[in-house]
Parts: sequence; structure tokens; C-alpha cells
Amino acid sequence: MASVSFKEREHWQKLISKRIDQRIDVIIAKEDPLYLKRLDDKARTASIKSLGLTVKMKRLEKIKQMELVLREEKDDLEVAMAKQVLDVTSADSNVYRPSSYRVYIDAIGIRATSLRAGIMEKSPIGRKILALNREKDNLPVTVGAATSTAQIKSLWTSVNEVLKMKATELEKRALRLDPMDLIASGDND
Repeated sequence: MASVSFKEREHWQKLISKRIDQRIDVIIAKEDPLYLKRLDDKARTASIKSLGLTVKMKRLEKIKQMELVLREEKDDLEVAMAKQVLDVTSADSNVYRPSSYRVYIDAIGIRATSLRAGIMEKSPIGRKILALNREKDNLPVTVGAATSTAQIKSLWTSVNEVLKMKATELEKRALRLDPMDLIASGDND
């Protein structure tokens, strides 16, 4: 029996990975569509707390709110003055100025990412997603262990069973084919 090439293994890894991602999407949609949003919020809050930035972040939010009010007032005044002198519209008088880079934002994001798994372990849906992601992370080993077409077909059947997914009619037919039938019929391109 011929062994599976690297390209074929890579193909199956991508295909199975996509199938796992689809299953995760189904779980989230079915069980808790807002799960990832809440997870991100909890991870961000936990990261801010663990970095000791809670009080400073609250103060920064207040300052941002005050800035917004002042910016709106400033814009209104500039528009009024421009209209009075030059008859210019508000769209013409606004200039976008990008904010400067802030290292604390990156630190919060990195810490939140590291805290996500711990938060996910505390909920049933999180544990399901973590288990599926572990399967996905292990795909190179899993697919690499399957060295023949027959083994890949068996693996694909197992993936469907584990993910509780039904194979399409075409998949069922392809999985029933004997690898030698493909070679004998000349359909191996």
C-alpha cells in the first residue's frame, strides 16, 4: 500500500482543522452566541487586575470621557468660528490625529490571552472549545501517524464521530472506496 505524501497529510490537516473550527462555531452558536465576547471581557478585566492597573484604567476611562466632551466642544467652537469667518462646514474643519502608541494596551492584551484558557476551563462550553483546540493543535501528529489512504479514511471517520458530525453523501461514498479501485480506474489525478 502506498504511503501518504507530505502534501496529502498537509491537505488533511487543513481539512480537519477547518472541520474543527466549524464545530466550535456550531457549539458557540447553539449553546451561547455571546460566549467569546464575554470571555474576552473577562480576560481583559482579569489582565488589568493582575497587572495592577484597575484604578489607573478607571481614571483613564474618566479622562477619555472628559476628552470626548471637550473635543466635541472644541469642534463645535471651531466650526462656529469657521462658519463665521469663512462659511466652512464642520466636515472641512475636522482633522484626524492618530493617538500615540501605548505599551500598556499591548501588555493588557498579552496578559488577557494568557488568562483565557483558565477562564475557559471554568465553563462547560469553554472546556469543549479547549478540547477541540487541543485536537486541532495535535493534528500534525495525528495525521502523520496515519500513513496510508486507508488510515486517513479511518481517521476522517473518527473525526466525524468525535465531533458528532455527519459525513456528506460524497464523503460516505469516498470513504467506502478501496484505494486500489482509484489506481485501477485511473482516477488518481
